[in-house]
Amino acid sequence: MRLVLDQPLFLLLMLPLALLAFPRVSAAFPYNLDEKPKSLPHRFLHPARLWRLILLLAALCLVLAICDPALLQQGKNVQAAPGELLFILDLSGSMQAIDPEAEMDDPNSLPAAKLPPTRLQLAKQSIAVLLAKQLDCKAGLLVFAGECFLVCPPSRYHNILLERLHSLQSDHFIDGTITATALQAAQEIWQNSGGTTERSIILISDGADHGDINPAETAQELARHGITIHCLGIGGENGLHQVNTDTGQRWQAIAENLDAACLQEIAGSGGGRYFHVSQTAEMLPVLKSINHELTPQFAEAYHTTHKSLMPHCIVAALLLCALSAKMHQKHTLLQTRK
Repeated sequence: MRLVLDQPLFLLLMLPLALLAFPRVSAAFPYNLDEKPKSLPHRFLHPARLWRLILLLAALCLVLAICDPALLQQGKNVQAAPGELLFILDLSGSMQAIDPEAEMDDPNSLPAAKLPPTRLQLAKQSIAVLLAKQLDCKAGLLVFAGECFLVCPPSRYHNILLERLHSLQSDHFIDGTITATALQAAQEIWQNSGGTTERSIILISDGADHGDINPAETAQELARHGITIHCLGIGGENGLHQVNTDTGQRWQAIAENLDAACLQEIAGSGGGRYFHVSQTAEMLPVLKSINHELTPQFAEAYHTTHKSLMPHCIVAALLLCALSAKMHQKHTLLQTRK
C-alpha cells in the first residue's frame, strides 16, 4: 500500500501556509534585569491563535484535496485457467461387447434389463460424468473406427456434444481401429484453432489397434506440442459379443479383448495416465481420478486498487473550519466580557 498524489505541484501552496503558521515572534524582556521575567503564555497554542492554527490545518486539507491523493494497494488473485479437452471415442465393433462378472449367470438366459452395459454405453456414461465436472473447459468429441470423424469441435456448449454422443452407434461406421490416425486428427484440430491453453485428450477404447502407424509414436509427437493424453480402457478379458446364430442372437466370446498394454503405452508416451473401467461400479472412483488429472492449472493475476482520498480531505477541511469558527466565536465572547 502506498500514497500517491496525482497533482503534486499544488503542494507549493503549502509554503505560504507555513509562513502563516509560524509568524515571527519577538520575546519581551523586563527593563529591570534583576527582576525575574513573568511567564508568558505559549503564543503558538494561545486561545487567540489556536483557532487560526486550526483554520490553517483546514486550508492544508484543501490543498491536499486539490493534489488528488490516493492509496494504491496491489493484490494477487489466484485464478484457474480453463483448458481444452478432446474425447477420442472408439466406435469399433468390439465396443458393443459386454463384460459380465464372473459370478453372473449365463447372459443368454438373462433378460436385456439384467445385462451389464456394453463397453460403448460405459464410455458414453463416462464422458457425460466428466463433462459435468468440467463445466468451464472447452470440450470436443472425435470418434474413430475404420475412419475418424469430428463429431463436435471443442466448445463450451457441452449440451451439443452430449446430444450427438447419445446418437452414436458402432454400426454407423466402417469397422476397424485406427488409433494413430485419430490422434493425428486431434493434433490437426488444435493446430487450426490456435491458442495457448492447456490441452488434454482422453482416449476411450478397448485398445485393439488395427492401424499401420504406431499410436505410441503419435502420442509422443503430441506430447512434444504440449498435448497430454490420458487413456481409459473399457472392458475386460472375458468380453462377450452378440452374434447371429441358427437359433437367434447369442452372446459369445469375442476374438479381441481389452488390450491394456497398448493403452498404457499410449498414455505413457503422451505424458498422461492409464485408467480402466469394466463395470459400472468401478466407474465413479475411476472418473474421480481422471477429473483430478484434468484440474486446470492455477495462474496468479495481479491487480491494483485505487482509492481516492480527496473526499476524506474535503470532509476534514470542513470539520476543521467549523471547529475554528466555533473557537473564534468563543474567544470573541470572552474578550467582550473582559
